[in-house]
Amino acid sequence: MGVVAAFLALDFLLRLAGANDVGFAHIVFAVGGALAVPFSGIFPALTTAGRYAVRWDDLLALTVYGLLAWAVVTLVRIAAQSNGTTSIS
Repeated sequence: MGVVAAFLALDFLLRLAGANDVGFAHIVFAVGGALAVPFSGIFPALTTAGRYAVRWDDLLALTVYGLLAWAVVTLVRIAAQSNGTTSIS
């Protein structure tokens, strides 16, 4: 989850700062954009001078993926405790 969150957060921040789509930013935009595709178009992106200023897709993806990761970890802990094995720290 850490890598996914990092790409989505960087994608959001770089677009917010108006970064050009070159080099490192291009990689972040490509990966972050792919991760945010399931949430694309739910909310309109705010633009300034034809460039993205705020992409809500990234924040929504970050939130949903974080909640899913939390749910999976919680279910694994519950399953581990019900089987009598040691808990996951």
